[in-house]
Amino acid sequence: MSVLHINDLNEFNEKIKDNMTVVVFSAGFCKPCKEIYPYIEEKAEKHTNITFVKVDIEEGSEISEKYEIQTIPHFKFFKENREIVTFSGANKQNITEAINKLLE
Repeated sequence: MSVLHINDLNEFNEKIKDNMTVVVFSAGFCKPCKEIYPYIEEKAEKHTNITFVKVDIEEGSEISEKYEIQTIPHFKFFKENREIVTFSGANKQNITEAINKLLE
């Protein structure tokens, strides 16, 4: 499964109702976002039971404002519509650990 690009709040709200969802907040001008994105795509291909969503903070400003995103890249991990992990920064180890927590 590939990463879904969602910038509509209603569509976003529907996606986080999925059993397990990883959300990446980023922007086109963000170099660390661009650098970590291939890793996210790799994880999406490997973990087909998890929905991966990318939100552009400019195009999806309603979503980023709702979740008070201050720094990017920012990651939120949802399980059964509940946020279980959140952090900022392009850290592969944090991403892997959060995915493992989702799978528990």
